[in-house]
Amino acid sequence: MESAPEGDLSELRLKAKSLREELLEIDEKKKNMEEEIAVLTEVLQSPGQPGLTESLVDEEDFPRNDIDIPTVRKHRNRIAILQTDHKALYIKLEAKLHELHAVNRRIKEFGDIEETPKPTEEIKETNEETKEPVQASEKPAETSKQHDSKDKENEEKKDEPMEDEEEEIIMTHVSQMRSGS
Repeated sequence: MESAPEGDLSELRLKAKSLREELLEIDEKKKNMEEEIAVLTEVLQSPGQPGLTESLVDEEDFPRNDIDIPTVRKHRNRIAILQTDHKALYIKLEAKLHELHAVNRRIKEFGDIEETPKPTEEIKETNEETKEPVQASEKPAETSKQHDSKDKENEEKKDEPMEDEEEEIIMTHVSQMRSGS
């Protein structure tokens, strides 16, 4: 196996961290835009207001006198600008996500070819028998304890005679395997 150049791996990790920070900034901008759009929409859709699409002129094509037309136009314009910026932000967000996933794949590839073992964790527990500190990497897993107890049970049973039924089942399977059926 080849060893990964440490410089490349650390550069990739820095790039991944930088991309995550950029993504968080983009997400924050996106949330702020969405909040502003929601507030402006709420103002335009309040009672007595024309909303986002209602006409600003009456039946005779005169400006309506029951609304503040410059303010409505300003809010509608701001919403249109924010929606355009929001779409552009989503495109940027998507590109950065793809870039981050590509960097993470490269980091994973480096992890697959690295030969150096990962550092062990701090001492957290003590060995139950000797009461000495045990590092996390030396601590036996629960599954290995279970396997050890099963091995001991099987070892004890090995000396006991098999019951006729068990022996018959085993012999049947062995003969079927030999005959290929």
